[in-house]
Formats: sequence, C-alpha cells, structure tokens
Amino acid sequence: MKLNIIILISTILFVLPGLKGNAQDMIVYDEHKILELKFSFQPYESENSLPNYFITNMAEAQSRMRSYYHYKISTKAKLKLIKKPNNNYQLLINVDSLICDGDFFYKGFYFKKLIIPNSIYFSYGIIEANSQSVITKNIPLTYTQANYILDSTFNDSTAKASFNIVKEKLTFSFSQEQKDSFESALGNINKYYEEGEKLKEINIELNALDINDIDRIMLQNIDIKYIRKKVHKLQMPNFASALSLSETDPAGYYLLYTKITKRTEAIYKLYRNTTSKMDSVYYHSGVQFLADSNELRAVQYFHKSLSVDSNFIPSIYQLALIDFQNNRFLLAEEKLNKLLLLSQNTNHINQLANATYVGMLLRGIEWNNEENYSEGLNILVEAKNFCDNNNAVIICDSKQDSSIKVAQYGMYMSYLSIAGASIQRGRLDMTEDYLNTAYYYQKNNSEAITNTNKVDALYNLLITEYLRLSIESNTAYQNRKANAYWEKADSLSKAHQLDDSKSFVAEVEIKLNKTITSTPSTNTSNQSMSNFRQANTTAKPKSTPKPKQIQESKKPNEIALQNYERHIDKGEIYLNYRRYHLAYPEFSAAKSIAEQFNFKENTELDIMLQQSGRPLIMQNIEDGSLHAWAGRYSTAKLILKSANREIIKLNLQKDSILQLAVSKLEKLLQKQDDDIKVKEFDIAMQKAKSSINLLDFISAETYCKSAIIICQQNPHIDLNKDYPEKLLLKYTDVISYQKLIQQAEEHCSSGEYQASINSFAKADSLYYSTTLKSSSIIAKSLNSLMANCESSGISNAGINYALQQNKPELAFDLWKSAISNNEIINEELSKKCMQELAIYDNDNYPDLNKKSLYLKRFGKNKTFSKYKKYYYSEF
Repeated sequence: MKLNIIILISTILFVLPGLKGNAQDMIVYDEHKILELKFSFQPYESENSLPNYFITNMAEAQSRMRSYYHYKISTKAKLKLIKKPNNNYQLLINVDSLICDGDFFYKGFYFKKLIIPNSIYFSYGIIEANSQSVITKNIPLTYTQANYILDSTFNDSTAKASFNIVKEKLTFSFSQEQKDSFESALGNINKYYEEGEKLKEINIELNALDINDIDRIMLQNIDIKYIRKKVHKLQMPNFASALSLSETDPAGYYLLYTKITKRTEAIYKLYRNTTSKMDSVYYHSGVQFLADSNELRAVQYFHKSLSVDSNFIPSIYQLALIDFQNNRFLLAEEKLNKLLLLSQNTNHINQLANATYVGMLLRGIEWNNEENYSEGLNILVEAKNFCDNNNAVIICDSKQDSSIKVAQYGMYMSYLSIAGASIQRGRLDMTEDYLNTAYYYQKNNSEAITNTNKVDALYNLLITEYLRLSIESNTAYQNRKANAYWEKADSLSKAHQLDDSKSFVAEVEIKLNKTITSTPSTNTSNQSMSNFRQANTTAKPKSTPKPKQIQESKKPNEIALQNYERHIDKGEIYLNYRRYHLAYPEFSAAKSIAEQFNFKENTELDIMLQQSGRPLIMQNIEDGSLHAWAGRYSTAKLILKSANREIIKLNLQKDSILQLAVSKLEKLLQKQDDDIKVKEFDIAMQKAKSSINLLDFISAETYCKSAIIICQQNPHIDLNKDYPEKLLLKYTDVISYQKLIQQAEEHCSSGEYQASINSFAKADSLYYSTTLKSSSIIAKSLNSLMANCESSGISNAGINYALQQNKPELAFDLWKSAISNNEIINEELSKKCMQELAIYDNDNYPDLNKKSLYLKRFGKNKTFSKYKKYYYSEF
C-alpha cells in the first residue's frame, strides 16, 4: 500500500448580517498548527471498538503488548482569522500535509488501507468572547489537489462581539465495512500460514520418495496418491487473489504451493507410468541379481513381477530355468505348463520344456535303479503327463512307458517285501493290509505286473499262520478266539481262491467242531460261537474247485455273483471287528455290482452299508467341527458337504442323531460366515469414510456399493444398509464430477484430446451449476489438466475450448505455457488467440496504444515476437 499525501482545499463562508465595516482589515488570530491523532489501545473503551479491535489483532501478530502498539496521523495547518470592515470576519485555513505513520504489518502483509480511518476531519471551534459559547466545526479532509480552505465569512450585528479559534484537533470515524474487510483479511492470512505448515509437511513427504527404491515402489505409489489428495485439499488458490499472493508472498508459501503442485503432478505421473510396468521393472532387477550371482534375490524379484502380472512370461521362464538348473524338474514342469499355455511359438521355452522332460525321465530311471520306486514312479508319471499334454512341443521317449512299468513292478514288490517282513515279526494285521494293497495294486496295473505267484504264496503263509493260532487257541480252550482266527483264514482262502490252503482250512474246521462236541461243559458257548461264525460269514458250502479251463468259461453274471459274495464276506469280517473304514468300501463294491447286474434287492446289504457307513459319517462330522473350531472353515465345509451326500446315499435322513450333528456344524459354519460378512461390511464402510475424508469420492462409491451388495446377499444379517445408500445419495454430484474429471484424464492419457476436453467441460459445468462450488472439493482447472497431459494435442484442444468459452486470457495462459514447453500449436489457432487477446486488452485499456498494450502483455520476450503481427492486426 502506498502512502498518499492528502492536500485539501475547500471554501466555506459563515455570514452574520448587519455588521458595520472598519477602515481596514485586522488579523485577530494567526497561528501555525501541527496536529496529531494517535491510535493506541484504550482500556476504558470496548474491546470491540474499532481502534481497539484493530490494535489487538495487529499487536498479536507483532509479538508485543498491545498497549505499546500505536500509529498516528499528523497534519500541518495554518489558521488565520481576519476582521474586515463593517464587523465582517473571514477565516482562512491552509492544510499543508496529511501524514500517516506506524507499523501496519500483520504477519508480513501490509494493512494500512484497512486500519486507517474511513473518514478524517479537521475539527475546530469558533468562540464568542462575551458569551463564551463555542460553535464546533468539522471539515472533512477529502482527496483534492488544492491546499487552501476558506472556511467562512460572518458578521457581528452588535458590533460588540469578539471571536477567536479554539480546540483545533483531528477526529476520525471507522465503518463496519472496514471491520468486515479486516476480519476477512485476517482469516485469509491465518489460513495462508496454516496451509504453509501443511505444505512443509507435504514437501518433507515428497522428499522422502525415491523412485529408484524398487523394494518400496508399490508402497510409494500409494503414498504419492495420498500426497496428491492432500495437495488438492489445500485452499491456497481460494485466497490467492484476495491476498495478492502473486505480488506479496511474505513466507513464500504460495510460490512453494505452485512448485509443489507441479512437482506432485510430475511425480504422480512418473509413479503411475512406472507402476503400470512394474512387472518389467521387477523382472529386470531380478535379471541384474542373476548377473551378480545372487539367485535368491533374483527369485524374489521374479515372484514380485508375477504378483503384478501373474502371466508375465519372462519372469515365469526365468523361474522355470532356475528350477531346471537346480534339478527341481517337477517345479520347472509346473511353470512350463503355464508358459506353454500362454505361448507355444517361442523357441527357448520349447527347448526348456524338452530339456525338462528329458531331465524328469532320466531322474525317474535313476531312482528306479536305486530302488526308490515311489519317487521314480511319481516323476515318471508326471513326465508322461507333461509330454502328453504338450505333444505339439515335446517328443515322448520310448523309455517312458517301460520305465513306468519297472517302477510299478518295483512298488508291487515293495508291498510284498513289507508284508513278508511283517509276517516274520508276527504282525499279521500289517501283513494282511500290505498284501491287500499289493493285490489291488496288481489288479490296477495288470499290464506291468503279470506274475502273482509271490502274493499267492504270502497269502497261503498268512492263512497258515491264522490256522496255527486258531489251533493254539482251541487247545487253550479259547474257543471264541480260535473261531475268529479260523474265520480270518477261511475268508482269505475264499476271497483269493487259494486251492493250496482250502484243504487245511477244512481240516482245522473239522478239528474245531470235534473239540466243541467232546467238551460238554463248553458246548453251549462253543455252539453259540459256531453259530456266530456261520451268521457273520456268508460262506457257501464247500465244493471241489473246478479246473481252470472250466472257470474261465464262466458267464459274466456268475463271475459278478462270485465277486459280489466275496465283497460281502470280507465286509462282514471287518464289520464284526468294527473296522468300519474297511468294511464300508467292501459293502459299497458289492452294492455297485448288484446295481450293475440287477441282482435281487438285498435289504441286509443296505443295513450293513448303514451300519458301517453311519460311524464314518459321524466321525467325519466330528472332524468337521474340530476343523471349524480351529478356523479351517473351508475344510469343514467340504466335510459337511461330503457327510450330507453320504447321508442321502445311505438313506439316513431320518437319523435324528446324525441330523442333530449336521445341524450343529451348519450353525457353527453359518455363524462364522455371518461374522465374516459383518466384518467385510464394516471394513467397506470404514474405507468409504476414509476415502470421503480424503475427498476421494469415486473410491467411496465403490466401497459403498460393495457394502450394499453384502446387505442384499445376506438379508438375514442385521446390517445398516441405509448408511451406504445415504452416503451415495449425499455425494451423487461429487462422484459424477470426479468421474468426469477422471474420464478427462484417461482420455488425455490415451490421446483422445477432444474427448478429454468434452469431459472436462461437462465436469466444469456440473461444478458451477450445483452446490459443489460450496463443498470442500476444489474445481479442477483446465491448466492443471493440460499440465498433467503435456501434449500438443491437448494444448490445441484446450486453447480452442477456452476461446469458444469467450475466455481469451485463459486461452492466452494455455497458449503461453504450450509455447514455453516447445509444443506445436496450430498456426491458425495461435492467430485467433492473439486476435481475441488484442480485442480483450483494447476493451479493458482503451487509453493505451497497441504498442503499449503489447509491451504490457508480452514485455520484451522475443519468444512471442513472431506473433506480434496477429496481435496488431486487430487495431
């Protein structure tokens, strides 16, 4: 604010009629005056009185006591009262200067215009000597250029009156409008400094970012998004004009704001471009670690690359190659299967696939030679599947199938070896289990295993052991135990059609029966045991085995019936010993044969299926409950599904105990599902509120819609569905606005410049046609949109849009920025911009000629000199 020296002149005449004149003029009063009006805090006045109000606030900013804060207004004046003829008087006042001194700064901003009084008066009194009456006069000191004030001419009708001048002083008045302006300025300045502190914090956060820190690049990408939102929330542009920050920026915060805004957008764009290709960034870092022989770190970065894009072929290939080089063929195969699905036209992938297949085959053969048949068979089968699934790339080796057969035969012999060792140690139960395993393994792999003599010999040996134990138990009068061992031997003999053991079984049976008959004291119990044996073994009457050639000529129905009865016999044995997990498969196999060959319905078989299956179902449900309590809900759900399927299959829907157990497990799982949904709803709404606080209303909409879907899909849960719906309704316009701005940015990034401007125009119209301009979000400027895009295409479209909107200064700012950035602007558009700008300048500054206007607008910058002709063409 510049200090203006006020020089005033005015003439006022006081006339009193009837006064007779003297012969000459006489000076009654002639004096030079220096008058001062001091402003300081007056405790006897109200705190809200305007001087006190101004001084209190100004003193706080100056860090000193308000009682010592003051400023003054002083004036130099000369007063002359002249008595003229005929008792006339004339008063002449000459105000030489008006000076305002003081400390008018508030936190670096100049405040003189707002705290000097609205009106200043030169006050004096005319006193009549006889009556001592005083007439007070106030002359307003207005802005004029003359320096004499002829106050009045007046006349004393009595010719006796004598006049003089007293009480010369300066007085003032303030207006309420001044106070309002002062308050507004204080608020803007305080906010300016508050925003400045936020800018410092943002600047620290920006300085902490490091685009070269690959390990933190994804987290920093999130950081820059939040920093950008913080910058957009700053209100610095709102009061930049009110405080003339482009001219007065005491703390440099506005300059820092403009720098941080540009820097933030540049960093945001850099991070956005970098994170969009992070798969490649991580991959190249992994390759560098490989070059430095740091394989562990390389693997970590290849996996990081796949976390961005799970189908990033170079990283998958490198991981597969590392697995291959470390002889981890199965892991390499897993990755190569995916690679070959993604691309089968890449030579290095195809070569690695063939090399991996060969490695798997050789490793399988090696393990076979080491009699590690289990591992060998596993990798050989994988190799076969790998080759079969990718036969367009891999050529299968002839060694593959023969090696698999070797491994299968080796597995078969391993089971027999364990069975033989078990029988030597007296572990007949283990012997039987491994023999059964070997037996069924041979059935399933009959092409690889044709000779069953060894398994038959072991079965005969096992039967012999059971019969020996039966005789020993019978000799010790342990009839129940003797019968049980005999039943085991008899069951095995029939199941495997072992002719060598059948006669021995028959002999032991006769001996057991004779012993029971010759022992009266135990007759009842022995007879009961015999009946129990006969009731639980569906053995058919003994018959002499037919020759092999006759057996082979049996019809399929007869063979099926024989297998059907064999499965039932074995199942009953397991059921008697409560080995439900073995009994149930036997009964199931018998049921399957009966259904396949339409055997007569056997209600006893259905009962035995229920008897063996029900305990298994109950045990499964109990296991499911344990899994649920342990938090393994997916496993518990699978168990529940399986249990329900078995209940229906066995027609146990009316079993109240089973249904009660199922109901308890369902409730346990349902409660867990409900808790998860409540938590998901709460998390969605928390994220929605956080997004609103950060003025990210698009994300808030996404989270609100997720919460609404949770409510719709779970109507039985008491969720506050109204809350997200009200938020969406409340912020409908804000969401639409931000989506349009987002569309504008996306169109700009993809080179659709006119579409970008159209989206921006819709957003801008929406902002100023609704209540958005009074909300907390700040309108996106066309300048910032174009700065983010940095393209000649968007610059041309933006300038054209500004001209269509009759905003020549905005068009000029955009044009000037584009020219400064060496962007190519259409010549016709440049011409139109200069012409419209010239018309605008001429309308606003009609007193200046075209040269002055050009210098005022462009200065002496030679960059724009070639466009001068377009500017001049409108004058």
